[in-house]
Amino acid sequence: MPLPPGVTPDVTVETIAFLSFDPNPVGKDQYVLINVWLSPPLHVSRYFSNLTIIITAPDGAQQVRTTKSYRGDSTGWTTLIPDKVGTWQIKFEFPGAYFPPGNYTVARARGF
Repeated sequence: MPLPPGVTPDVTVETIAFLSFDPNPVGKDQYVLINVWLSPPLHVSRYFSNLTIIITAPDGAQQVRTTKSYRGDSTGWTTLIPDKVGTWQIKFEFPGAYFPPGNYTVARARGF
């Protein structure tokens, strides 16, 4: 969640955002796998809900896709099928997140 007005977080962690896509180059109507991730990753009890991927087509049209990260590894992905010839641009935005104070532990597995 975004940082609420007037709240000072107890801890701030510098986060680095990464983006990769494959294949490159790609032909028209071929699948492109887009991967995004953050470092350091989160604990398995948490996830981010605001990973934003902005895809810009050669004609300037944009698609904005927002996804949640997987729990514990801070990764996300989507696919793209370019329908136009030309240069496509892919941008990953992560505005940050805030976790309110609380217990974020994971229950112990039973029966093992």
